Amino acid sequence: MTRTFALAGLVGGLAFTDAVRAVTPPTISVQPISQAVNGGAAVTFRVTFTASPAPAFQWRFGDSDLPGATNAALSLTNVQASNTGSYVVTLTNVAGVAISRAARLDLVSGFTRVTAAPVATAGLAAGAAWSDYDGDGFPDLFTTGDANRLYLNNRDGTFTEVTKTADVSGRIDQQGSGIWGDFDNDGHLDLFVPDAGGRSALFRNLGAGTFTNVSPASLTNFPGVQGRAWADYDNDGNLDLFLVNGNSGANDFLFHGNGDGTFTAVTDDALLKKTGSAQGCAWGDYDNDGLVDLAIAGGAGRGGRNRLFHNDGNGQFRPLTNNVTAETAGTTCAWGDYNNDGFLDLFVGNNATGNSLFRNNGDGTFTKVVNDSITQDTPRNAPDCAWADFDNDGWLDLLVLNAGLGSPTPPYLYHNNGDGTFSKVTTGKLVTTGVDGSGGGCAWADYDHDGFPDLFQANYFNGLKNFLWHNDGNSNAWLSIHCEGRVSNRAAIGAKVRVRARLGGRDVWQMREISGGHGFASQNDLTALFGLGEATQADVIRIEWPSGIVQTLTDVAARQFLEVKEPSLLLPAGAKPSEGALILRGGKGLSYQIQTSADLRNWENATILTNLSGTVQFQAPGSSDLPGKFVRALERD
Repeated sequence: MTRTFALAGLVGGLAFTDAVRAVTPPTISVQPISQAVNGGAAVTFRVTFTASPAPAFQWRFGDSDLPGATNAALSLTNVQASNTGSYVVTLTNVAGVAISRAARLDLVSGFTRVTAAPVATAGLAAGAAWSDYDGDGFPDLFTTGDANRLYLNNRDGTFTEVTKTADVSGRIDQQGSGIWGDFDNDGHLDLFVPDAGGRSALFRNLGAGTFTNVSPASLTNFPGVQGRAWADYDNDGNLDLFLVNGNSGANDFLFHGNGDGTFTAVTDDALLKKTGSAQGCAWGDYDNDGLVDLAIAGGAGRGGRNRLFHNDGNGQFRPLTNNVTAETAGTTCAWGDYNNDGFLDLFVGNNATGNSLFRNNGDGTFTKVVNDSITQDTPRNAPDCAWADFDNDGWLDLLVLNAGLGSPTPPYLYHNNGDGTFSKVTTGKLVTTGVDGSGGGCAWADYDHDGFPDLFQANYFNGLKNFLWHNDGNSNAWLSIHCEGRVSNRAAIGAKVRVRARLGGRDVWQMREISGGHGFASQNDLTALFGLGEATQADVIRIEWPSGIVQTLTDVAARQFLEVKEPSLLLPAGAKPSEGALILRGGKGLSYQIQTSADLRNWENATILTNLSGTVQFQAPGSSDLPGKFVRALERD
């Protein structure tokens, strides 16, 4: 309660007023921030408050008061595992008491900057895309900026810059980054390179480390391209391409893959029409209906706003109006299931305002997360972001670039606490070394096959170099899963990989959706990386392919690299089973042993089929031979 007293009188003709100072209870205006640090680091928690008179402070660690911790700030030095946990401060004066929110302190693994040539010595990169273009199992790196650069992974922790690969290596004045995807489904990852000036290029991978420029006019003569991403939005097995037009008020671009190496420009969909500006995009099936949806980060102070489109099927997209699309400062976005509930959540990086995290409620709606470390920072500009479980504890973490716009600034790295909250990583060179980042990208990949995701940061600033960060790792287990589509697109873009393992004494499902590019200028490696913490195995691996095929593996040992191929699909071809015809889809160029059985125990060889085109028909010798029998197709070595 506030009490104010005044005494007025007249002494010798002099009037006076004497007021007693107001008394106010403590109010916390800035809560202590959860932090994650490297072992041995120093950390400080603090609160900002108002109160009169000044309050007394008492910090608590867990359930115990900390002796001598009686100030507005609490400083800890040489942090060890015994210091990890929750910290709370109580503020008390004669008018009342205020108790802060709990702030967590966690230990995390660190990163070591790689300084060897050539990846770490080049500069002026605008974006980055990881992928294994030569099929040796190790991710390679493509960057754009003052020049396109392709780096071959030597499988020993080093890289070689590749030259003489058509225009894949060479100067091009563009923004954003290239994206990898197998548009012709021949098993070799191809590369699309956007160009804001209207000279985008599509490079077909011929194998043996060679490319050819096959850029059709329908894909290349479009100015203003910034964000870009591959997806098979109609699940026909062929990759489609979406391009964000950065020019204010200009329509975006959508190209449908025809299955013969060509594309058709879509011109009449609501997805393409916009007002204002936009910059980044990301495909993701947020409602798990098997059709990939699209988020677009728009605005950044240029008259646009975020957009979210639901894929209604049949090539039609429906614009949504909700709390995601109400915001106008978006620059980049990425989907990730950060709370392991099986539904993709959406992060949107903003310009000159707090970033936004939208938790998927599982019913087609989103809740905006507030009062968390991940949303309290205000970057000058967030040009890009990328999800990855960098410490392999089973929960997705997030890196967000902070563009210095001429003044190099460090990125933000947020550690997932596993309870729906994040701690800001405050120590280590990764988060204390300045990167300009204006127009730059960031992307994760386990380039040295130690099971932990490493990070490349593009640095678009004269005089500074790009950043390649090697993950120092820890004792947590992991699983690396690379998928190859057969009926679905060969790169498996859009496939959902779910893993169930025992984490923290309970069964936890994790999910990764293979992405064909996200945000403004990034593409993580197409391999799905899972942290397994203390688990020794994945109890279940479930892969939901874009084709609708569901594949399940059980009791898979941790700490290994898996190559999983989508099974082919055997379907009835005739209107009646008695017609005795079946169609085999998938596995183009492969041979199959067709077998029949009457009891699912004893199988007889029927014939051998070679699937030259991706679809082949099996005709039973007589219509009476197939009814009452089961048929299967076995891939031959």
